[in-house]
Amino acid sequence: MITISDDEFGIATEVLIYSFRKFNPEFDGDIIVVTDDLSVAHRERIARFGAVRFEAPTPRLQAAVEELQAKEPRLQGIYRRLFSFEIFRLSGYRRLVYIDSDIYCSGDLSELFSRTESLLACPDGFTYEDRVRTLLVGDLPVTPAQRYGKRLASSFNAGVLAVDGSLVGEETYQGLIDLLNHASWRRIGPSKFTDQMLLNRYFEGRFTPLPARFNYMIFLEEYQKCLERLSLLDARLVHFAGSIKPWNRYDPVELMHRAPQFIKFIDIWRELLDEARSDAGSSRAPADLEERCRRQADWIMAYNEQGIEPIGRLY
Repeated sequence: MITISDDEFGIATEVLIYSFRKFNPEFDGDIIVVTDDLSVAHRERIARFGAVRFEAPTPRLQAAVEELQAKEPRLQGIYRRLFSFEIFRLSGYRRLVYIDSDIYCSGDLSELFSRTESLLACPDGFTYEDRVRTLLVGDLPVTPAQRYGKRLASSFNAGVLAVDGSLVGEETYQGLIDLLNHASWRRIGPSKFTDQMLLNRYFEGRFTPLPARFNYMIFLEEYQKCLERLSLLDARLVHFAGSIKPWNRYDPVELMHRAPQFIKFIDIWRELLDEARSDAGSSRAPADLEERCRRQADWIMAYNEQGIEPIGRLY
């Protein structure tokens, strides 16, 4: 299993690896964290959950990324996403599974390691919108005719990738690095899609769609539910794609109004963090323990004073 981390995402990597180990106890392969900037403290926390190997990107990839970043200031802070290309130089493995660090595991992933297709990935938002539109009478916002700089029949999210060892090697690795050329980059699309747009261009028409349970994207939750008849209970990998991250603090009222679907997943992620640190032998109480207990007590008092009456029944 491979992921990318840095000091901002270190706590996320901690939860990812802990939850992966929790729900996949029989996994005996390597866990690789690709990083160019991860403190000793984060490395020690991550390494508590079994043998973890920390690897820097090759100088060749780093040089290409730095050259591109110098011409694309918008890559500041997000350039490490391009380190996912390191998957394709890790020879000697029959199967490699890449998972973004802003994902937590909630189920068995053995299927990703046992299937034989060359590249497995979950559809992206563009592809889900295309599929949902065929089911509706009214219009959805128009999906761009071009995605990642081309008219692709379908495309995938790069947060979860299951890769066959036959795809790994110098040809693929250098081919992806070549796409970091600035002239090519500008023709393909907006910088915010980083590795996702380049991987979609390079592997056009060569990926097999994964069920949404293996990349349950919270901001696409209703699309995935409608198209695959699944619920959050089916999810095995939950993805905080986008700007809302569970390790950040948000005003609860604003979050309830603007992104209520995230709340339950943030709670689960934070419980996994508490569990991870408790299982690792720490006796330290959660940093926000007092705040949480006071909030619980206030809620109990308010509820006892005035309960909530139902306004109707579902059925």
